Amino acid sequence: MSEESREAQKKLWTDPAKTKLFVGEFPPIVGFDWGLGGLLIRDSTEEWRRRDILVSSGLPKMFWFVDREAGLCGLYGGQVKPLGDTKTGEMTTLLKKAVYERSVEKNAKM
Repeated sequence: MSEESREAQKKLWTDPAKTKLFVGEFPPIVGFDWGLGGLLIRDSTEEWRRRDILVSSGLPKMFWFVDREAGLCGLYGGQVKPLGDTKTGEMTTLLKKAVYERSVEKNAKM
């Protein structure tokens, strides 16, 4: 992605009128890029939001993520309108956190 594209993408994530088109959290400190299937998170900020995770979202509040390195993925499906539903964003975050927590617990038992 070119530097111009990155700057345009940052503006998109910081515009409240446009961010309600997407499901999930897009902190301004996290670097993003585009992958073949969705949005690529370029920076690791938390255990459940690691580097090089591919995410995608859309109507009607569908969200998925793939973390190839950890061997994890998740899908959240809702039937919620209108755009910008904050509860749906919170639920997708809880889903990601739960998937990672259970993976850590499972690996600790092995």
